[in-house]
Amino acid sequence: MAEGGYVLIYRRVLEDGDFRSPAEALAFVYLILKAAWKPVVVTYKRHAFDLDRGQLTISLRDMAADLEWSKSRADRFIALLERAGKIAISSPKMRDSRETPPGTPVAQSVGHLPPVITICKYDEYQSPSNKGETPQGSTLGQRRDTTRDTEQINNTGKEEKEDGGAAEAASRRYTFAGRTIRLNQRDFDTWRRTYHAIPDLAAELMSLDNWFEGPAGSKKRRDWFQTTSGALNRKHQEILRANANPGEAWASPC
Repeated sequence: MAEGGYVLIYRRVLEDGDFRSPAEALAFVYLILKAAWKPVVVTYKRHAFDLDRGQLTISLRDMAADLEWSKSRADRFIALLERAGKIAISSPKMRDSRETPPGTPVAQSVGHLPPVITICKYDEYQSPSNKGETPQGSTLGQRRDTTRDTEQINNTGKEEKEDGGAAEAASRRYTFAGRTIRLNQRDFDTWRRTYHAIPDLAAELMSLDNWFEGPAGSKKRRDWFQTTSGALNRKHQEILRANANPGEAWASPC
């Protein structure tokens, strides 16, 4: 599912009592690596599927082949993860709105359409801010043109900070000019479209900009663009989930 970038993995996953061997722990890491980092449409087995953040779809046969396991071992492993509350299995949501019948066993689903696997607590794994470190998310597959824009913004920001008129110059050059976060009109508009669920993007950016001034945030100033994008994505998803379930906060299916 992922096209590049990185994910966060706790070293203690190898000591997790739910796994019977380091090989099983690494197999769980394999699923995390395969999971989507944001809502996306993927084509698999000649079908287009809608996936949410932290989800993947894969047949047991393909998973077994990747891990060099037997299909029966992969089946037992998926069942183990489900019992342990590490994943949830659901029917795939296809672009044409057809779904596998409710209650279809995983083995039958694999024969026709592969199931959707949800990594429980994916946001917790991929959000070190939950541990008081940083709001950075797993921002995979950044476009090259965005990367170039980021480098230009960073370099320009550095030059202006060295200049005595940094604040005034920044206010002229950028649509949003914080002490760390500085966005030109194109980047600001792109984020406003991408994270459309956030009612006041400028206010959210100001809150994050203040965070960068603190002891934890200062360590992430160099990567402020990706750090900010990851934080906005999580906020966007939280709002979408809350709107989908009015009156109650979204909770993990596990």
